[in-house]
Amino acid sequence: MTVRRLAALLLAVAPALVALAAPALAAPAGAAGAPSAVVHPAVADAEEDGPRVAADGAAGWVAEGYYLVRATGSVWYVDPAADAAYTLTFQEWAEDGFPAPQPAPTDYVRYPWSPGISAVTFFGPERDQWAWDHLDLGQWLRAGAPAPRSAGWVEGSDFYTFGQVWTIHGWAPAEGFVQDPSGVRHKLTLAQWRDAGEPDLRLRHDRVVQVGWGGVALPELLLVDGAGHRVMTWTDWAAEDFPRPTREGRVPGDSVWRHAGLPVIYYSNAARTVPLEHLHWVFFLGSPAPEVR
Repeated sequence: MTVRRLAALLLAVAPALVALAAPALAAPAGAAGAPSAVVHPAVADAEEDGPRVAADGAAGWVAEGYYLVRATGSVWYVDPAADAAYTLTFQEWAEDGFPAPQPAPTDYVRYPWSPGISAVTFFGPERDQWAWDHLDLGQWLRAGAPAPRSAGWVEGSDFYTFGQVWTIHGWAPAEGFVQDPSGVRHKLTLAQWRDAGEPDLRLRHDRVVQVGWGGVALPELLLVDGAGHRVMTWTDWAAEDFPRPTREGRVPGDSVWRHAGLPVIYYSNAARTVPLEHLHWVFFLGSPAPEVR
């Protein structure tokens, strides 16, 4: 079994713990007009191993001519003979005589778990021939407030993991996450990772840690990187979609110390200070020499 396939098995399959109230831009699940898988009018079946996007693109280039993307007001010129589609500046459009553009073949999509809406325009059959626009409220209204459809993959998404676990096959992601172009972060299920085309997961430089020794665990979560750590509030944790913390005995930037002339040794991090039991100091922390204060 490859590490890539093993990563799929290790991705969290539990749904997100928090359901946010659906914003005005998103249709409620199960309601009329709620997002569903979309098939572009000229679309062939989706690639077997590729991302399940809102559509798999047109079967070929659209006809040569000028096209208007309604949401952004941009005018495009498509030249299939040159395998090219590009936006026109106002001056270029004027030099061409202000030809009337026809409506561009655009679908409106979002992830089922995010209110962020994107417009994807299919000028040609390949993904680099699709134009993506991530819409704000004004652009969505300019497009006529279209109901967005569900997509498994949206261009501009960042797929990542907070950490890795060791298996008999090597290191593999502990959990997979994605941040969409609107900034919403989401913990991926195995099915969602596959719908996105099984993308590689970028390893973040930080991680979520709960400090503990043996049967003792401090209650706070810490966001740790190579330079130090900070307290991770419940709001911070929820915004990251509840990544599972790792248990560690120490974190960068903490301290082990004692008062001058007193034997009690303390452990301190950004969240709290606690007295250390001798057993924990010796067996879990490795008997570090305490700083005298």
